[in-house]
Amino acid sequence: MEAEQLPQGWRWVRLGEVTEIVGGGTPSREHPEYFAGDILWLTPTEIPKTKVTVISTSKERITQEALKKSSARILPQGAVLMTSRASIGYVAIAGAELATNQGFASFICKDGIYNYYLAYWLFGNTDYFVQHATGTTFKEIIKSKLRNFYIPLPPLAEQERIVAKIEALFSQLEAGVAALRRAQAGLKRYKASLLKAAYEGRLVPQDPSDEPAEVVLRRLGKSPLQDASLPSLPQGWCWVRLGEVTEIVGGGTPSREHPEYFAGDIIWLTPTEIPKTKVAVISTSKERITQEALKKSSARILPQGTVLMTSRASIGYVAIAGTELATNQGFASFICKDEIYNYYLAYWLFGNTDYFVQHATGTTFKEIIKSKLRNFYISLPPLAEQERIVAELEQRLTVVAQVEAAIQAALTRSARLRQAILKRAFRGEL
Repeated sequence: MEAEQLPQGWRWVRLGEVTEIVGGGTPSREHPEYFAGDILWLTPTEIPKTKVTVISTSKERITQEALKKSSARILPQGAVLMTSRASIGYVAIAGAELATNQGFASFICKDGIYNYYLAYWLFGNTDYFVQHATGTTFKEIIKSKLRNFYIPLPPLAEQERIVAKIEALFSQLEAGVAALRRAQAGLKRYKASLLKAAYEGRLVPQDPSDEPAEVVLRRLGKSPLQDASLPSLPQGWCWVRLGEVTEIVGGGTPSREHPEYFAGDIIWLTPTEIPKTKVAVISTSKERITQEALKKSSARILPQGTVLMTSRASIGYVAIAGTELATNQGFASFICKDEIYNYYLAYWLFGNTDYFVQHATGTTFKEIIKSKLRNFYISLPPLAEQERIVAELEQRLTVVAQVEAAIQAALTRSARLRQAILKRAFRGEL
């Protein structure tokens, strides 16, 4: 770092020359009375990751006795705080006198260095500190290393001008990021309204020539639901229980005590492999099991086209089997009967995630059980209309996905731009 050419009037100095670097400490948790005081006491989780902020409060407060019985110490207002272990490089400025736990390196600035200038320099060099961190259980950047790091130091007045420019540019950048976040939220609401319109019959016009869903059901020996309390549906639609139009199947996990069970060629899915934000077609898996594994567990082969939904812990992630496969017990899978189009069902499930979560039960983790799913009501359009609904949904959702990707790319660029601003600032180029 010190080899770089600096502007006229700047110089390289070691951090330990211009600051006093202080650690922190945690009072013994065996003495709860230590945490009943009025001294602000910070942990790294209270420091924002994405910006330099001023901290004037804390979740816990400790006593004077706690200070005496630990390595924590009072830091003056204006001290620069940086997380130094596990999560390294989150930076804040003390808005009041406070103490920290041992997850910080804190900097008390000497004459000649502006605390905000130091804070932004630290924030811009997070990757460098992470590279120089050591440790096995968790990484930590130790104070002795920090003292010997070089920082480019302009005259004090220029430090203040640099900070003012950084903050002006960051303010503009944050306004742009906020607009992008609002656009993301708007797209999320639009997707929800799109799916709601789809299964309420408002997405595509009805065609009187379509064979009504009720006629199809009766021909197959089934009856639609007759319940005056249910919302009215468009002409040709009817209400039906989910268990009437699908076979709902669970999954299973072969015993991990038999590693040979996981050396087969049968695709076997777990919920972590299902995307959260879209209906996906899944044709591969991280693990594959054997025929013997199937026999010795409750897993079973599901046909291509089966609709898969995660049903425990993370509920409502939906996919369609692109080939024959099996799943673990974290799924409810739906084998569609003749009167329902599998993609229509997939989007209906995807649009009703919140409803399934509300009806989940359990203590260790929430689960929506198959017996409940069988009795849920689903709005059933004519088969031809189901296909038109899916075609319209996918056309619109494709556009939404493209816009979402563009927004995410812009957010990624904004993060890079933030770093570019900091690099230019500490080269005297702002």
